[in-house]
Amino acid sequence: MIRSMTGFGSARAVAGPHELQVELRSVNNRFLDLQIRLPRELQWLEGELHELLRPVLNRGRISVQVALECSAAAEPPRVDPTALRAYLTALDEVAREGGLSERGTAAQLLGLPGLFGGEDSGLDRDATRELTLRCLNEALAGLREMKEREGSALEEALRGSLDLIRESLDRIETRLPEVRAALRENLERRLQELMGELPMDEQRLAMEVAVLVDRSDVTEEIVRLASHLGQFGRVLDEGGEVSKKLGFLIQELLREGNTIGSKVQDLAITREVLLIKEEIEKLREQIQNLE
Repeated sequence: MIRSMTGFGSARAVAGPHELQVELRSVNNRFLDLQIRLPRELQWLEGELHELLRPVLNRGRISVQVALECSAAAEPPRVDPTALRAYLTALDEVAREGGLSERGTAAQLLGLPGLFGGEDSGLDRDATRELTLRCLNEALAGLREMKEREGSALEEALRGSLDLIRESLDRIETRLPEVRAALRENLERRLQELMGELPMDEQRLAMEVAVLVDRSDVTEEIVRLASHLGQFGRVLDEGGEVSKKLGFLIQELLREGNTIGSKVQDLAITREVLLIKEEIEKLREQIQNLE
């Protein structure tokens, strides 16, 4: 099974008056770029989430969004009297030292961090951690499912391109005997034009034809290209992290295709080489989406 780098997964859980939602989004990236966004009440979980996710994610820019909501029935926040007294004492000291006459408005005091003792999720840390990890695992399962589904569609497209390249390669092989025969005919005609009525040295002609045929022979290139196609298919069969292996094979496919095009000066074969290079470019684009 091969996987796409793009995907989405989400999960939601309710515990009393509190609702937790986790969303995972993955897009293409050469390396793993993990971005976790947590509400202030859950910031203490960030390190653990990084440790849990990095070993199970391979490549891509992964966005993790965690939201915590409280229903209207939730217990309202309560001012922490100890924190309030500490703030007021500090404000009095600042006012004395700075010659100020006002402490500030109540609205300004309400915005001070740590003033509300019950301002976190209302769950104890163990319960909060369990709920978050449960949602995270459910969202991760959904992300994997989508990435595998997308990967399956990409694999089908990749195998389609491989089949088209093989068909072009078969047509090139079929065409080669005609190309060799045309080389001999052209050489004979050119020599006849040059020599006029003089007798033609058949041995010399055979040598010249052999040299030309050898220069334009692409048998080895065809064999290697076919071998690379087979390796490409086997890598897809193995699954897992395939993008780097397939990237190397695409370079080899393109090298052999270019060599065939440069060695054989034949319009029909040139068309087939162009088709092969077009499909190789499609392969290159598609594997950018794979892990």
